[in-house]
Amino acid sequence: MDQDTLLQTNDQLSEALGDDYVQGWIKDGKLNVSTTSEEQLSTIEEAGAVGHLVQFSSEELRSAISEIMKWQSKQENPVRNAIHAYTLNPETGGITLSVDKSQLEAVEKLIDDEKPIGEIPVDYKESGGIMTPAATQ
Repeated sequence: MDQDTLLQTNDQLSEALGDDYVQGWIKDGKLNVSTTSEEQLSTIEEAGAVGHLVQFSSEELRSAISEIMKWQSKQENPVRNAIHAYTLNPETGGITLSVDKSQLEAVEKLIDDEKPIGEIPVDYKESGGIMTPAATQ
């Protein structure tokens, strides 16, 4: 399947699954879709995609990003300025934070200790810096 077809299938699954849809992504030429409902795995597979069962909904993950942002705003520098991007991670059913590499360990330890988003999985990657409009072109 070409990428346009996979994206169209993803849109159709998003609509069909409703609140059970978390996110879709393309990996190794295949559409992958995460869901919070075990019953929806067959719908995903019948559409030709690879289904993944995760614990947290898209809404919960987006709320977790808001909570991390609030938590971050209360930190002292340099931690307060160390997280540069927040994304859903459909493969783990959590979120990924892009963090200044000089503060990566400190941020990870603080989040592990304080658990500002409870049990939602957090992955970390080194940040290339704060995103700017020019960087996204």
